[in-house]
Amino acid sequence: MGNPIRILIGDDGSAFPGIFANSLRSQGFWVYTRKQTEHTILQAIQSDQADVLVLDCTLPTMDFAALIRKILHRRNLIVYVLIAASNSVLEQLVLQEGTMRVWKKPVDTDAFAAKIREDYHDNASKKQLIADSQESMVGTFLMQLGIPVKLRGFYFLQAAIRLTLNDRELLHCITTRLYPLVAEALNTTPSRVERSIRHAIEVTWERGEPQELCGLLGCIYHPSRSRPTNTELIALVTNQLHLAQLRQAQWQLEQIG
Repeated sequence: MGNPIRILIGDDGSAFPGIFANSLRSQGFWVYTRKQTEHTILQAIQSDQADVLVLDCTLPTMDFAALIRKILHRRNLIVYVLIAASNSVLEQLVLQEGTMRVWKKPVDTDAFAAKIREDYHDNASKKQLIADSQESMVGTFLMQLGIPVKLRGFYFLQAAIRLTLNDRELLHCITTRLYPLVAEALNTTPSRVERSIRHAIEVTWERGEPQELCGLLGCIYHPSRSRPTNTELIALVTNQLHLAQLRQAQWQLEQIG
């Protein structure tokens, strides 16, 4: 039997979150609550490994649409918003965000639990497809830059950029968080990750045409400027691929519309 689905419930100070959490625990889920404020919820999904987030759309001070976009920008998890009446803004957001759901109150726990399991397994399949697609996309871009596939730095870069595409906050803590995550994933050390990436960039800039490389990376070429640092290259590639993903998503929305 696999690990239980982890559910984070936003606590608005009423009795409902605690009662609801206990009901879901009786269904075999791993459930915990956090104060339902933007800061606390964003901090919780950043540090914890929840699979599902449940928020109650009752607090007038919270901009739910903006909050949900921030949440999904940081983590690919399933978000359910509980509402007492129809909300056109949130219902429109469902069409745009593949892992966003609206659930009308009162909540039938049995039906909700069944829906969570269904959506969780569907999302797991989609996440694998996205991961495979991202790996191919990042690898193709790195090869376009001319980074030799035979170098370990190529695969360390590929892993690092996939991580930053899914969590842009990692761009602000390359040394303290990103390198250790890559090292753990690829069974090596953070220092080896850093050195190998630096070497791959050096080789690429020595063999390639800097002006063409800057064009691919979307940055301005300066003859007097040396190769980019590890942090600069990771940020530039992440930005270019993120923009490509946004363009693709916009195109898909236009096709639906």
